[in-house]
Amino acid sequence: MLRILVPTDFTDSSKNAVNYAAALTHVIEAELYLLNVTHVKGTPHVTITEDFEQVVSEQAEIQLENLKEELSRTKPGIKVEVFMAEGYPVHQFVHRVAEKNGIDLIVMSGSESSGTRAFLGSTTTNVLENMPCPVLVVPKDARFEGFNNILYATDLKKEADELPLVIDFARLFNAKLHILHIIEKQKVTINDVEKGKLLREKYRYSDLKFTILKAEDKAREIERYARENKEDLILIFIHNRSYFENLFQYSVTKELSFESSVPLLVFKKPGE
Repeated sequence: MLRILVPTDFTDSSKNAVNYAAALTHVIEAELYLLNVTHVKGTPHVTITEDFEQVVSEQAEIQLENLKEELSRTKPGIKVEVFMAEGYPVHQFVHRVAEKNGIDLIVMSGSESSGTRAFLGSTTTNVLENMPCPVLVVPKDARFEGFNNILYATDLKKEADELPLVIDFARLFNAKLHILHIIEKQKVTINDVEKGKLLREKYRYSDLKFTILKAEDKAREIERYARENKEDLILIFIHNRSYFENLFQYSVTKELSFESSVPLLVFKKPGE
């Protein structure tokens, strides 16, 4: 049975990620692990006492147990384990719990506000930097209704390693698989078109579509394509956090934000 870890700070967006992951467990037969990390930070003028830290920790523990009971009540048969930790930074505890418990997937919430850094939140961004397993980022208003349409955005540099994993994942949900390759050059060449034909012939997935688009802003084009084609999931492979931010961060000067309603599943490049 797979194991899904969901860090939560009890905000609306993180609770939504919990509910999203809980719905997912019924489809892929997984156990749910909830993690809350408390951290009380003082200031030069305010000293945090041990008693106050204890109160914060106890309140968080109560909230975590209430969340577990709510899931057991509303989703019969779900298996839920809870973990508490105290300290900072949060992402280190996420990594530690994931590695110690053999977690297969981390599900994290997006932020309440806009922009890539805000959409992911600093904790999520840091988890992605050295992620021990795939990470699913859930926008604050997303609802799990299956992955019927999956968008695989790729630079085609390691598709021989990536596509078998993508296809295996798509088969779990009997999903339509859309491969999107965005180029920055002047026009699509015959080599680009032939690449799509070769992929379809090589992998022979029952419902596979290959699309090449030209765009300077790859993130904006991926989000637009996903929205217009009613994709249920965007799937990407990344080298590291900086690559991710280069791909998905909008310039402030352009006044753009990444307010995607499409969940994002992030895998680490094979071999890294």
